[in-house]
Amino acid sequence: MNNSKYIKGASVKTAYFPAKKIEVDKWSLQRKMALDYEPEVQQRLEWIIFYETVGKKDATYTARYFSISRKTFHKWNTRFKESRGKIRSLQDQSREPIHKREWEVSKLEEDRIYNLRKDHILYGKKKLKKVYSRIYGEEISTWKIERVIRKHKLYPDLQKHKKTQAKRAKTKGNGRIRIHTQPKPEEIGALWHIDCIILYFDGIRRAIVTGIDDVSKIAYARMYNSNNSKNTKDFVERLMYLVEGNISVIHTDNGSEFDKYFAQTVTELNVSRIYSRPHTPKDNPINERFNRTIQYDWLHWTILDPENLEEVNKLMTEWLIEYNTFRPHETLEQLTPLEYVESNLNVLPMYPART
Repeated sequence: MNNSKYIKGASVKTAYFPAKKIEVDKWSLQRKMALDYEPEVQQRLEWIIFYETVGKKDATYTARYFSISRKTFHKWNTRFKESRGKIRSLQDQSREPIHKREWEVSKLEEDRIYNLRKDHILYGKKKLKKVYSRIYGEEISTWKIERVIRKHKLYPDLQKHKKTQAKRAKTKGNGRIRIHTQPKPEEIGALWHIDCIILYFDGIRRAIVTGIDDVSKIAYARMYNSNNSKNTKDFVERLMYLVEGNISVIHTDNGSEFDKYFAQTVTELNVSRIYSRPHTPKDNPINERFNRTIQYDWLHWTILDPENLEEVNKLMTEWLIEYNTFRPHETLEQLTPLEYVESNLNVLPMYPART
């Protein structure tokens, strides 16, 4: 039976029964919409889909399946539900504080600080704070003083200040690993500290480069005519030969003597480097203590000819042999460094003249 009717040449089909409504999978639509968002959003949507379908609304099972915490899953699932299924609710929200710190210096305080700094341009924040309190009978924070100084650029030498700021900005992101961020080593040779002592003998300048293992306290030192990077390069090559290459990480300060040739050699030897923080001797206490020992236990009691470095280094080597093989160390429970490392590290003799 033909169910078509013709109206002015056009056919219009009619049916006895209404067409069946096509069901569309809502999660497929959500996945499709999520393609316009970051991968993190798509991943979080998958957590929720798994939870609602395969996971049978078991948060523990879902969290375990995706190796996330229950707290993390509940956080994003709650946001999604509260937004009534909006994909954008799964985006990372801004962590910017709602209430930001505002300029807290009043106009009166700013004028006072400005005038005080102008009159006493060389005074620091703490001095200005004291003067402010003395003149106006009110307390003020050094932070407020700093803000006024920055705002009006009240520096004794503005060009020098700009250079200092540029230098800080340049070194801020230099990627240097600082020793205070690293765990304490537990293996012999895992970390060697290297430093430099500057000495004067009746106007003659000399440098002793020193190195000590963090764990075993075995030490080495050598005197040079100056503390340049060629000499520290020579030192680290001798040290590597002495310990048969058993060095994983070298720690130095930020001195120029540990740049250029020294840095190139360390890289070629495939040894990692870490650094002390600028102007922070406490970052290298083991080497600083050894530097004191070599000066008070050997240098103070030895007659040297600073012009004859070969003879000086022979004498120093003799003392180093005693230091490493005979002198008990309290930190090693009264063992010598070589006794401590005897079964772990084969150290070559620290003499004769070629050391």
